[in-house]
Amino acid sequence: MWVQRKTKKDLDLEIERWPQKFPYIKLVTATNNFMADQKVGEGGFGVVYKGFLTDLSMEVAIKAIKRYSDLPSHAKTLYETEVKITSQLRHRNVIRLIGYSHHKERPLLVYELARHGSLSSHLFESKRPPLSWAQRQNIALGLARGLRYLHEECAAWYVVHRDVKSANVLLDENYEVKIADFGLAMVGDHGRDLQETDVWGSAGYVAPEYQSTGRFGKWSDVYSFGVVVLEIACGRKAMDLVRWVWGLYGAGRILEAADARLAGEFDTRVMERLMVLGLWCANPDHTERPSMRQVIGVLEFFEVALPKLALEMPSPRFVVPRSSVTAEEATSHQILSLTGALPEESSSQSNSKTLSFDSKGYTQKVVSSTMIKSMGGEGARSTKTYVYSGEIKSNTKTFNVTKS
Repeated sequence: MWVQRKTKKDLDLEIERWPQKFPYIKLVTATNNFMADQKVGEGGFGVVYKGFLTDLSMEVAIKAIKRYSDLPSHAKTLYETEVKITSQLRHRNVIRLIGYSHHKERPLLVYELARHGSLSSHLFESKRPPLSWAQRQNIALGLARGLRYLHEECAAWYVVHRDVKSANVLLDENYEVKIADFGLAMVGDHGRDLQETDVWGSAGYVAPEYQSTGRFGKWSDVYSFGVVVLEIACGRKAMDLVRWVWGLYGAGRILEAADARLAGEFDTRVMERLMVLGLWCANPDHTERPSMRQVIGVLEFFEVALPKLALEMPSPRFVVPRSSVTAEEATSHQILSLTGALPEESSSQSNSKTLSFDSKGYTQKVVSSTMIKSMGGEGARSTKTYVYSGEIKSNTKTFNVTKS
């Protein structure tokens, strides 16, 4: 089952049984006419304001989408997807859509207010005091429970979020997790895999098999969850975090990765378990990752054993789309992937880049390519990645990758 583009009338009909439809003027009043001092956040296609609904005696977060008619088509899709999916989700660790106003000039979404903002702001902004060890453990567990609900506990279908990151993990007044921003989410029927798609996400959090092939599933969210867990434990941003922590793990020094702002105020055994759990989830080989149900077992019960991970970070294992490889290639070649941002034509005369790969040498042959897109203040950005196949030829460990 796929989330399809809908008209505003269709959206009204689909969610009328769930969140409340607010008059536009009521939300203007709630935000004091969208005053600047009410602003609590901003994204690529809208601004979030704090507001107060007098009839409900409730503080809320009101997401004001930019002028609907001026939005690019992909932004309209993200907005419509967010409305359709969040209107049907009910879990304490998933942000609750309270209401909406599909105003033709400025669509508005009304959410419960996550008073303490994003997890990323607490981990990476020096003006905020560091989260305590107990808070970090509770946040990891809350995020795991929210993802288990999305993956396994929705009645007739499951949700793959596709953009799990610390900036999309919000915290309420009790520092309880609220998973937010479902614009990239996809819905599938239980027992059926989702299909290939354009690659969307945020650098550092995107699972390698998704980035290279466009194939995604629950296991892709598990990878992103693992990266967030490592951010929680280490206090470092996502980029190259998995490789760095895995290197310390292999050297028997994983506790050196613990966030220095904790000043040693943590249980060393539990900290080590949390970081190993993060590595297990962020294993480059997606077939080795746990389910979110297994993750919760580890977080809730200390006696649940973790797997013994390889001392060296494994190589990714990819499923290359059938249309990309002939039957002869599929039987005579091993499939691998080398990924990396190649130089832009405008910024370099060279169209090649050397990439490291911890396996035997392969001859190069492009069989498909994908594009990863990420949402930011300036909209979508793209980074090209390439999938290769080849016969084993030597023990060479580097390749000169040429842009096709």
